[in-house]
Amino acid sequence: MTYAIELFLDPAGDAAVQSIWQQIKEAGISDYLSDSGSRPHITLAVYDTLDVISFSKRLPAFARKIEPISIVLRSASSFSGKLTTVFLSPAESDRLYSVQEYYYEYFDDMQTATQEYYLPVNWTAHCTLAVDLQNNVVSKVRQITEALLPISAALMSIGIVEFRPVKHLFCCDLGMK
Repeated sequence: MTYAIELFLDPAGDAAVQSIWQQIKEAGISDYLSDSGSRPHITLAVYDTLDVISFSKRLPAFARKIEPISIVLRSASSFSGKLTTVFLSPAESDRLYSVQEYYYEYFDDMQTATQEYYLPVNWTAHCTLAVDLQNNVVSKVRQITEALLPISAALMSIGIVEFRPVKHLFCCDLGMK
């Protein structure tokens, strides 16, 4: 299984992104995110293997040190390859990048199976809209999305998610002292 550490959006931001997911589904492009049980998020790290019990014990202490993070999702972008992922890009946020770097420092002793795209030197903060797309539908996803931007939100909680299929394993609020 694959595991992700994800920062989750506040209810208003969550609803706005879920609305985009639903429109992508209704357009016949992709139903994966709308139907998978996923929550709108920004991923801090992805692991091929993870000691979920140990991470679950340490994650609340990390979360208490991080206050909620305000973000603005301004534009749709994509990661291209054989198949394409379309995502929302947050406006540049030094704080978001600092939190991601701090995450890797805090959990340094547990970074054994991290996927390299999520290491601080490679990381692109993003909120995924659709995955595994053929290139010929990417412009349609962007067209659906652009009319609904920008989205102002806050990252309010952090969790451990197992995926495909999506299973939420643990979650706690940020900044809860």
